[in-house]
Order: sequence, then structure tokens, then C-alpha cells
Amino acid sequence: MTMMVRLLQLVSALSLAAVTAVSAATVELRQQGAAAADPISAELGSVLDLEVIVDSEGEEITGYVFYIAFEAGDFQPLLRTGDKGQQEPFLAREFLDGISLINEVESFGGEVFLSFGLAASGGGDQRQSANGLGVAATFSLEVLRRPV
Repeated sequence: MTMMVRLLQLVSALSLAAVTAVSAATVELRQQGAAAADPISAELGSVLDLEVIVDSEGEEITGYVFYIAFEAGDFQPLLRTGDKGQQEPFLAREFLDGISLINEVESFGGEVFLSFGLAASGGGDQRQSANGLGVAATFSLEVLRRPV
């Protein structure tokens, strides 16, 4: 039986620093390898491999921060060992090359929060930027319980 992952919330608390002005962008959560219109679905006990898609809406961006929240006990984040030996939920992808600002898991009030932020490397007028649509990060969740 396939379940819809309803409790997975991608909160568009996305902060962007544009080269010329601060602008909004869109963020989308997709199952890896799926089309944009495909719903996210998984079997109980399976692993969801997900990607966070950022669309800069035509603006040059030099960084972003987002978080994903879900009820504790519904999913288990599968952590990776980062460059500094710390356990991290996200793997940065090709959209923007930069410096990791945050990549962590926190639990609070019965919810789990996965946070990720990246700032472009470089400085001054030489700072890298990204424009368009791309995969910002990937992460994996084990499905522990069916949402009610």
C-alpha cells in the first residue's frame, strides 16, 4: 500500500541574498528521479530519497537557507558524515557551489527539523551566484509510521 507523505512540510522560509536586490524564489520537494507533478509516496519501512529544488525566478542568488519539519516518529533522517566528521542530513548538490552555513537535525515539541543553508564562495565582486532551476540538496528519510 502506498502512502502519501502529507506530514512532510517544506517550509518556504527561504532567505536569499541576490546580487542586486533581495528577491523571493520558489522551493520544491521532490522524490529523486520523479517528475515535478509526481506525488511523493513510499511504503512503510522504505527509504524516501528526496531532493530540494530551488528556482531563483530569474534572479541571481548567492545563498539560501531552508528547513523541513515533520512529526517525530513518522520518519527517521538518514545522516551522512560531513567533511568535518559531523553527522548531517543533507548533501549539497550542483545548484550553487559554496560554504555550508547550517546542516543539522533538531527535535523540538514533537517535531523534527532538518536545516540547511549555503552561501556562495568568493568575495566582493567575485562572489559566485546561481540563476534558474536546480537541485540545491538531497536527503533521505526512513518511513517509520503512517501519518494519521
